[in-house]
Amino acid sequence: MKKTNVTFSYDAEKLATIRMYMTRKEVSLEDDLADFLDRQYDKFVPKDVRDYLMAQQMVPAKTEQRTQKAAGKPAPAEPQTPRPEGAGGAQERPVGAPYRPGETQ
Repeated sequence: MKKTNVTFSYDAEKLATIRMYMTRKEVSLEDDLADFLDRQYDKFVPKDVRDYLMAQQMVPAKTEQRTQKAAGKPAPAEPQTPRPEGAGGAQERPVGAPYRPGETQ
């Protein structure tokens, strides 16, 4: 999932104190808050909605992988069938080029 920042106001002294005690226990406040938000997500968002969002995230990832694979490989060349000598006889005129008398169509 794409990450976003969450900003809110909190008492500066309390924040500094909790950071100090969490650091002593080698716990990250950011990781702890992220875990808390994940639990809230699981608690409040219905399972079918969570499943739908998960499926939506998987589709673009698969499409992107296919696009990257295709970009890495050159497109297959169209097979060209050689024309036998004398077949058609006349040289082809580019599309949109004017017809000149004496040319065969």
